[in-house]
Amino acid sequence: MWRLHQLGDLFIPKGMSIQIPLWHIHRDPEQWPRAETFDPERFSPEARATCTRHPMAYIPFGAGPRNCPGIRFGQLEAKLAVARVIRRYK
Repeated sequence: MWRLHQLGDLFIPKGMSIQIPLWHIHRDPEQWPRAETFDPERFSPEARATCTRHPMAYIPFGAGPRNCPGIRFGQLEAKLAVARVIRRYK
């Protein structure tokens, strides 16, 4: 599973930990124009259809076989919060 990798001039030895700076990826101006602005429309189906953003530009729970085990819990919490707001809406 662990093996040596070389990326250009960068050599990553076996067993070395690698950290991915998600805060910077999620605010990259090339991927996210106006990243500091609240804009839920950027995740709408229409926006996704015309999107040229890299598929890994937004990974709040990580990706791959070792992603965050709390992903399902976080999504369930969000759905419950929306359901509660809708129930109380008059």
